[in-house]
Amino acid sequence: MTKQLYSLYVINHHEKLLFLPESLAKIPEMTVVFGSAREVTKVRKIPRGKDGIFLTRALMEALAIPDIPLKLNVIVSGSECLIGPVVGVFTAGFKNFSQAPLGQRTFYFAKLLANAQSAGVLPILFGVQHIQWEEGLVNGFLYDRKKDRWLTLLVPLPNVVYDRIPNRRIEQLDSIQNLKRKLQKEYGIPWFNPGFFNKWELYQRLAKNEAIRSFLPETILFQNDHDLLEMLKKYDHLYLKWVSGSHGNGVYEIKKDKNGRWNCYFRDEEGRIHSFFATDKASLIRHLNSDVTKGQYIIQQGIDLIKHKGNPVDFRLHMNKRQDGTWTVTALAAKVSSEHSPTTHLVSGGEIKTIEEIFLDTENRHTAIKRLRETALLVSETLDKLSSGFIGEIGLDIGIDQKGNTWLFEANAKPGRSIYSHPSFQKLERINHLFLFEYATALATTMFTSPEEIYRQIESRESIVI
Repeated sequence: MTKQLYSLYVINHHEKLLFLPESLAKIPEMTVVFGSAREVTKVRKIPRGKDGIFLTRALMEALAIPDIPLKLNVIVSGSECLIGPVVGVFTAGFKNFSQAPLGQRTFYFAKLLANAQSAGVLPILFGVQHIQWEEGLVNGFLYDRKKDRWLTLLVPLPNVVYDRIPNRRIEQLDSIQNLKRKLQKEYGIPWFNPGFFNKWELYQRLAKNEAIRSFLPETILFQNDHDLLEMLKKYDHLYLKWVSGSHGNGVYEIKKDKNGRWNCYFRDEEGRIHSFFATDKASLIRHLNSDVTKGQYIIQQGIDLIKHKGNPVDFRLHMNKRQDGTWTVTALAAKVSSEHSPTTHLVSGGEIKTIEEIFLDTENRHTAIKRLRETALLVSETLDKLSSGFIGEIGLDIGIDQKGNTWLFEANAKPGRSIYSHPSFQKLERINHLFLFEYATALATTMFTSPEEIYRQIESRESIVI
C-alpha cells in the first residue's frame, strides 16, 4: 500500500480516465473509491514534469467528486485507489442560514473543517436530514477557508464519521440512532466517538483495573438514604454527580465545616451558584431527596486538591489517538474554580490557566506534568481497550491532592473546547483537529485495505457509552 498527498485536476473528456504518477500507475485498470462511490476506470501515466493527479470530468461526475480545488490523499492498494477519505462530521441543530448553518456553534465547526486540508481529507458537515439514501449521497456543508464562506456540496456517503452530536437527549432520538445503526451495520462505515460516557458504568469498568483503581475516588451509586449516610460517615467532603451529566450540570458539592454544619453547593441551568446548609445528616439528606433522583446519581469521595489563590485546581488533558494507535497528550490546561463553585467549569465562573501559572517552581511543575501525563496515558489506553468501538479523542479531568497524588474525576467522550479559549492553547486546538483527521484517515485506510477488521469491531461493539 502507498499513500501520498496530491492536488486533483480535472480534464474535459467523455471517457472515464485516471492519470497517476508512474510510480502508482502499475496496472491498466483500477477501481477508484471516493467515499462510498466506486468506479472501475482505465489508468494512464502522467506525463513527466506534471504534478498531482488528473481525472476526466466523466470520472469526476461518476464518483460525485466536487469540482473545487482539492488536495487529497491518494491511497493505492493492489488494484484499488482510494481518494480522500471523505470524513463526515455528524451533528444536529442545523439552522436555515447558509453562512451560519449551526448558529452559534458554526465558528467551532469552521475552525475544525479549516484544518482538514493539511491532513488530505474532504470534511463534510452533515445531519440526518442531509442524506439522500436512494442516491447514496450527502448534501452537506464544506467550509472554504480562503474565502471564509460555507459551501453546500453533494458528495457520496463518507468513508468514516466523526460524531459531534451535542448532547445526550439528541443522541437518544430514534432518527439519530437509526441513522448511526444503518451507516455502521449496512454500509460498514466506521464511526468514532459515538455516545457519551456514563459515569457509573465508567467507574465500574475502570475500578476493575488494578493499575487505575488507585487513581479513582471512592464512588458508589446513590440508591437509597443509607448509601449517602454511610459515605457521610466516612468523608467530610463529597460530590453527588448525575450519571449522565456533562459540563458540570447535576453536580452537588457537600462539605462539612469546622462547626459541624454541612454546606451544599450546586449550579442551576443558567450557571448561577446556589447553596444551602444543614445542621445534621438527616436534614441534609431530606433536602437532597427533593432534588436528586435515586439511581441516577453517584456519590463520590471529595479530594483535598492543590489550590491557586485559595481556590481548588484540577487539570484537563485533551488526549488524541494517533494514526499508529498510540495515545498522546495534545493539551494540558489547569482549571481553577471560583469561590463556592462545585466544579472548575468556565460556566460556573472557573478560569483556564497554564500549568506554569499554577506551579511556579520548575521542579514541582515537571513532577506534576510527569504524573498527569502518565495517569492520562494509562487511563486513555485502558478506556480504548474497554470499548470495542472507535475512540479518537478523550477529555480527562485529573486532580492533584496536597500530597501530590493524581485522581481521575471525569472522562469525556466528547470533550469540550473551553480550554482553547486561552491564548496559550489556541495553536494546540489546530493540532487536535489535525490529529482527529489523521485518525479518521487511518480508520478509512483500514476499512479500505482490511475491511474484515472494521466489521469485526462494529459487530462486537460493547461500550461504556449510552
